[in-house]
Amino acid sequence: MPHYYLEGLNCEWSLVRESQTSSKFKVKLEECIYHLDVHYTSSASVTVNIVAIGDDVAIDKSVITELMEDLESVVLKHGNYGVIDYSMSVCPQVFEGNYSINQKKREIFNRDFHR
Repeated sequence: MPHYYLEGLNCEWSLVRESQTSSKFKVKLEECIYHLDVHYTSSASVTVNIVAIGDDVAIDKSVITELMEDLESVVLKHGNYGVIDYSMSVCPQVFEGNYSINQKKREIFNRDFHR
């Protein structure tokens, strides 16, 4: 399913998954892939974790500017945010998945901590 709000941006964006409070994107800029994990808050700021994938990735002001200009358009589709609070890192690989929490531990924590 196309996501029309991702068209016409500086970079090549693809939506990985989305909920009401967060979105995960893969973004291609030049020869580098960036993973963006965006969390929409109830305040005027949005929190974003950016991971550049590669062994020898140079992140300079122009890269950050291009990503942020696109990100402005993306987050403004979700709300009237005034600040993008971000952290950025570089790593050779990213692994994605999910981990199921043990049912027995959930029962214990629910009983002991969530009364």
